[in-house]
Amino acid sequence: MALDTLLIETFAYCPHLETSGEIAIKFKQDPLETGIVFIDVDNPDDYIPKFRLLRNRQNRVKALFRVLNRFGIENCLIEVPDKVLTNLLFEKIQDEIESCNNISSISQVKIGDLKISLGVVSSYVSYMKDPDPPIDKKLVKRYLKSAIATYLTTEKVIQKLNPKKVITYNGRYACSKPIVEVCKKYSIPILYHERGATKERYYLSDKSPHDFKSIKASIKQMWELSQDENKEKIAESYFLKKIQGEEIGWVSFTKKQVKGLIPGKNKKYRWTYYSSSDDEFIYVENSMEHPIFSSQTEAIQWLISYVAKLDDVELVIRVHPHKEQKSQRLRNFWNNLSGDNVLVVPSHSPIDSYALAKSSDLVIVYSSTMGVEAAYLGKPVVVIGDATYRGLNCAYEPCTKENLETLLSRNLILPKPKENTFPFGYYYTLFGMPYIYYEPETLFKGKLLGRRLKYSSFLL
Repeated sequence: MALDTLLIETFAYCPHLETSGEIAIKFKQDPLETGIVFIDVDNPDDYIPKFRLLRNRQNRVKALFRVLNRFGIENCLIEVPDKVLTNLLFEKIQDEIESCNNISSISQVKIGDLKISLGVVSSYVSYMKDPDPPIDKKLVKRYLKSAIATYLTTEKVIQKLNPKKVITYNGRYACSKPIVEVCKKYSIPILYHERGATKERYYLSDKSPHDFKSIKASIKQMWELSQDENKEKIAESYFLKKIQGEEIGWVSFTKKQVKGLIPGKNKKYRWTYYSSSDDEFIYVENSMEHPIFSSQTEAIQWLISYVAKLDDVELVIRVHPHKEQKSQRLRNFWNNLSGDNVLVVPSHSPIDSYALAKSSDLVIVYSSTMGVEAAYLGKPVVVIGDATYRGLNCAYEPCTKENLETLLSRNLILPKPKENTFPFGYYYTLFGMPYIYYEPETLFKGKLLGRRLKYSSFLL
């Protein structure tokens, strides 16, 4: 058997399972064959409730398959991994795992040509909600065993069905990265799907949704190719909505902030640093670059030390509200930062992030989108890490500590032209080229897969 398009899934929760069904229907073109395989692996990242039988994984998958059968898609399989072979391979790395004492050492674990550890650590830091988490050996072993099982089962499926291309969810997790690696091994083109920037859309592209280089290129390309006479207004609408606190996409992090509330200014100059959540990206290939510092933690500690030597500057550290959903260790680290000439605005603070930017003489970020938003507000911005707007010339982008020190030593840094932020606003208003609207006349018309789940009101 040879298929044109094969979807390989290890996630059953909404909206990812529904999205795979939508894509299967979209790609079905007779006489070309489309198929879908669900690997029923022990996936710690699949948040289907275990206590509700009607919502368990296999029942959701079987419900999807029944719908797909109505659309003429017959190649729908549930594959259960070979536990014996999985355990045999896992035994080869048990001693190495026992010697691992940090997340970096786990990322170096190898089993022959099975490249699985990067997906394991990417999953682990997200699960622990911490980019440098304590090591839970039991959970690490579970992730590694699941990754091995996914790799072996994917290879068996590929050899059996011989697809021309493969589509899978996300590509960075412990139970999705191995699918990518098998496709690379057999030189099979792969597409990634992910939930959309809004609830009405989904992402589908041959580029990973976490590929910073690809996103940067798409932002520039979309702006340069657009012939829309209103593209400047469209771009500005993004920033205006964000500043007004409107939800763009799935959530607004400024909802609980008090408009106009800012701390008093204690020095001649106010520099504001906006933290970012980077655990999704730090263990992903072709993702964030670190031109000066190895991590955001190193960057903020250096900045605190630098400001301590200045008499006329105060550093305000605005901790991202999303840190409230991260680990206790991470919240403690950021909310308890201190130093001479330093004021910390904790993650739970009602301080208005945009009003704070307006009150600042300089905005500094590692990767936060507040950088491009502050640039739109006419503020000089320095990016000391990586960001999807890096390269638009809307912010200063030093590449060495010496460059950074020279920049910060100036009494006055002029803002970049506001118009340079427009490609970013335009891209994220239209949510970029890879986003596709769901088709309401297919899977998503009626409650075909059971009761509504947390994120599924737009689908079911």
